[in-house]
Amino acid sequence: MNKRAYDHTSYFVNECGIRVAGTDAVIKASDYILDYYKKNGIKSETHEFNVPVCNIVNSELRIKKKSEWIDLKHTPALF
Repeated sequence: MNKRAYDHTSYFVNECGIRVAGTDAVIKASDYILDYYKKNGIKSETHEFNVPVCNIVNSELRIKKKSEWIDLKHTPALF
C-alpha cells in the first residue's frame, strides 16, 4: 500500500508539477486519476467547466535589512 501511495505522489510531483486550476498540468493529473479509476473498476463522472487562468509575469519578494534590500527566494501564490 505504501509503494502505491508513493508512486501516485511521485507522478503528481515529478510528471505534473505545479497544478494550478485550468492549466495543462492539472488536466494531466486528473487524467491520471481517471485512468486509475477505470483500471480499478471505480465509477466516476466528470464535468467540464472553464477556469480563468492567471499567468505570473514577475514576482519579487524582498526584505530590508538595515539599509540593504535582500531578495528572498519564494514561490508565488495565486488567490
